This record gives sequence, C-alpha cells and structure tokens, in this order.
Amino acid sequence: MCTRPDIATVVSILGRKTSCPSQADWVEAKRILRYLKGTINHESVLGIDSTHLEVFVDADWVGDTKDRKSTTGYLIRYAGGMIGWCSRKQDCVTLSSFEAEYVAITESCKELCWILRLFDNLGIHTRLPVIVNEDNQSAIKQLECNSSERREPIH
Repeated sequence: MCTRPDIATVVSILGRKTSCPSQADWVEAKRILRYLKGTINHESVLGIDSTHLEVFVDADWVGDTKDRKSTTGYLIRYAGGMIGWCSRKQDCVTLSSFEAEYVAITESCKELCWILRLFDNLGIHTRLPVIVNEDNQSAIKQLECNSSERREPIH
C-alpha cells in the first residue's frame, strides 16, 4: 500500500478471494508478479511545483456483482508527485453511477481536508482552491449546484 499504488486495485480484489481462490485468481496473481518483475526499476518522482495540490477521483459502479458494491479510487498529488491514494470497496450499495462517483468524491475530499490540515500544521503553504478532477457529468453538475461559495469551476 505504501509503495505500489499501481497494483492497489488488483491486489485488493484478489485479497477478497483468499479463502477460496479459483484458477483465474491464480493466473491473475502470476500476472501481477510478472508485472512487478518487469517494473522493478520504476520509481515515484516528486515534481518541482511545490505549492500545487490536485485530486483525481473515479469510481466504478457495481464492480462486485456479488454484493453490488462499487469501488472508490482517488489520487492526491503535491509538487507533481503522489502523496495520497486509495482504492477500496465502498461501504454502501449505490443505486447509480452518479451516486457511486459522489461517494468517491466525498471520500477523496475527506482525505484532502486531512492533508490540508496537516500542511497547515507543518507550515506548508498550498495554492487554493484545490482542483478536484472528476469525470461524471451528473456529479459535477450536482456539486456546482451545491457550492454557492465556489470560485473556480469543478473539473
């Protein structure tokens, strides 16, 4: 979780199947190991822009057909480098792709608020507002309607 966000989602999904793995799960696990072997020399690099913070959010809808729960994914970058990320199954069952995306935005913004408080306590100044990138048009429109104090457009 701390070093390989590129395999977070697939490892999370395979981790749910440890009690009764299938042949397909074994094939996927071997694929992950081959990928890791092929990317062993890759590394995360921080950029040079020391005041820019940005968030990228996405969710699937009903990614797990057994319990009908969606998966939240987000990435938080600072200075061009990744400082926070998540890929996990949502706690609730959402009834639409809009709702799944909205839950993901909420989760990412809670993490963003924590990071902003941490930066404030450490004396790290960031450019505001923070851009939150989201691709679901319904979620974007809902956020635009809810935010009367917003100065910048939501992306």
